[in-house]
Amino acid sequence: VDFNPNQSSLSLEGDDIESFEKVMQHISYLNSRQFPTPGIRHLRVSTTVKCFNEETCISVPDSEGYVMVLQPEEPKISLSGIDHFARGAVEFESTEGVTLFPELRIVSTITREVE
Repeated sequence: VDFNPNQSSLSLEGDDIESFEKVMQHISYLNSRQFPTPGIRHLRVSTTVKCFNEETCISVPDSEGYVMVLQPEEPKISLSGIDHFARGAVEFESTEGVTLFPELRIVSTITREVE
């Protein structure tokens, strides 16, 4: 198994189909960006067969496909707590000040459909 320097091409060499099947089943797409750009990532599998001591050698057509990176779900951010703030004037004059958001709760959720 060999990769080119930017890891956009993979070369395999072997003697039997089962070895290739096993390796191909473990190839995966990894996007290194935290927030990948949505869209199609094209891929092509090209095969070259070298036959030794045989006059007839087979050719294998290319196989093409793609990986679709979907638009991420927008997070839903909700704030909750008291909706009014009334305190006596003396509390505002203290050296410690007044806690403005004593019951504030912030929740961020992303809803995803499970297949």
